[in-house]
Amino acid sequence: MIQNILIVLATFIIMELVAWLAHKFVMHGFLWYLHKDHHQKEPGFFEKNDAFF
Repeated sequence: MIQNILIVLATFIIMELVAWLAHKFVMHGFLWYLHKDHHQKEPGFFEKNDAFF
């Protein structure tokens, strides 16, 4: 049981790290042209940033 809890916690921590690194280096890096409208308030429902979904 403890091993399963540790696996779940490790998986959660590693995936959060991967998400943070992807946001910092991919979305704010070479794919900034798709992500920048997420940080700007403009009219409309859809954004280019939706391509990441």
